[in-house]
Amino acid sequence: MSEQLHPQGFETLIYGVEDRQMMWRMLGAVHPMTAHQIDSAAVPQLGASADAREGVESFFEKRPANFTLGPSGNMPAVYPWFTEPDFEPLD
Repeated sequence: MSEQLHPQGFETLIYGVEDRQMMWRMLGAVHPMTAHQIDSAAVPQLGASADAREGVESFFEKRPANFTLGPSGNMPAVYPWFTEPDFEPLD
């Protein structure tokens, strides 16, 4: 089932979720360095994950990867770096 949802694996999906959040939430950032700092904190954590290791091993062994991580509980420690604004209805 996971291959149907995202054939490259959950690590790619996790990075995609984090990346998409950064793109939308950082549009109003004062400087692009803020996005760079967040990305720089997330990439080493994802690169050290079991799925990263599995992806490289499966590639060299020429076999399908068996990814076990998912975005529901395996996001980088830096996520979420934002706070949701409170909803205030218009009068």
